[in-house]
Amino acid sequence: MGYLQVFTNAIVVALMAMYVYENQRRNGDVSARLDRIEKELDLEIFSETDIRKLVEIEDQQIAVTRKIAEIENQQPKNSDKGVTYIRWGKTQCDGHSTETIYSGQVGGGHYSHSGASVNYICLPNNPHVAQPLKLHDNYAYLYGAEYQIFDFNQPQGIRSAIGDHDVACAACLAKGKISSIIIPGKILNHR
Repeated sequence: MGYLQVFTNAIVVALMAMYVYENQRRNGDVSARLDRIEKELDLEIFSETDIRKLVEIEDQQIAVTRKIAEIENQQPKNSDKGVTYIRWGKTQCDGHSTETIYSGQVGGGHYSHSGASVNYICLPNNPHVAQPLKLHDNYAYLYGAEYQIFDFNQPQGIRSAIGDHDVACAACLAKGKISSIIIPGKILNHR
């Protein structure tokens, strides 16, 4: 799930919350009117028109309650929520309640170009190009990352013969998890 979809889901949930709040407020208004009518029923006899209005108000209250229940049922369950992250150097995500959103390769700016992105990104293997690129235009280029590990500089624990091979990555969704951040040099205890 990409940032755009997470942002879209957040907007939908916020709109649903506003709708539920407004309906609960209306429900409270209807309940207050019903209480006033019940008190008036004890004091005087109502006409047939008044009784119809009372029945109409009760029907509205039932409709609002049903609509609120419907909206609550449409909200995503906790098991559908989670945290997204990138797993560098792997094509699959692993772990309990974790799924692979897509696999790809690491990309970023060329090491010799100035003005490139600071952080690497996980490029999907099958991107959608919005329009064909025109010749002789200036573009921000993305380059695939490669391992520059050879026999003479191979760290312990890294397999041999990976020099000049593409670096894999996978976008992952860990369901039912919460996010965290590590801030070097700080001790924080926020909830």
